[in-house]
Amino acid sequence: MNEITNLPADFVTRLMSGIAQARASTILPGGKPYFRLLKTRKYVWGQSNDEMQEGSSWVVNIMSMAHGWSCWVDGGPKKANDLAGEVLVSMTLPRPDQPEPIGEFEFKELYSMEMKCLDGDDAGTEVLYRINSTGGKRAVRPIPARCWCSPPTPTRIRSTARSSTRSSPWSAGPI
Repeated sequence: MNEITNLPADFVTRLMSGIAQARASTILPGGKPYFRLLKTRKYVWGQSNDEMQEGSSWVVNIMSMAHGWSCWVDGGPKKANDLAGEVLVSMTLPRPDQPEPIGEFEFKELYSMEMKCLDGDDAGTEVLYRINSTGGKRAVRPIPARCWCSPPTPTRIRSTARSSTRSSPWSAGPI
C-alpha cells in the first residue's frame, strides 16, 4: 500500500488525460449494418445484401471518418477470411504506424465512415462503410476532399449507374 503514496504528483492528471485520449480515439462499431461492394460491382448493405438503390443520396458523417490498418487471414477455399488484427483511429488523429505482419499476412490500409441514406426506398438507413481494397479506396477518394473545406460541410454522395467499368459509382458535392 505504501507504493501508492510514492506516485508522481501529476500521475492522476496524466492518467485521466490518457484515458480521455483513448476514449476519444477508440472506434466502436455501433451495430450498424456494413455497406460493401460485391465482386459483381454492386453496392449492398446488411446481412441480407440489400442493394443500394440507384440514384439514391447518401450523406457521410464526417465525425465518424477513421483511418488505420487491418489484417485479414485467408480462411482457405471453404472458409471465410478472418480479421486477425485492426488498428483504427479518428481522422482527427495521425494514422498509426503500420503494425508488423501477422504470420505471412500484411496489414493493409483501412478507412471507415458512417453513411445515411437521405431519399428513396432506403431513406433513413444508416450503414458503416469500411474500405481496405484498392478499388474501394479509389471509389471513395472524392469524399474526404469534399470535407476539407472551411468550415467542413455535410457531403452528399449520390449513387450512379453500377456497371463493370472502373469508374467511380459516386459523385460527391456539398448539400
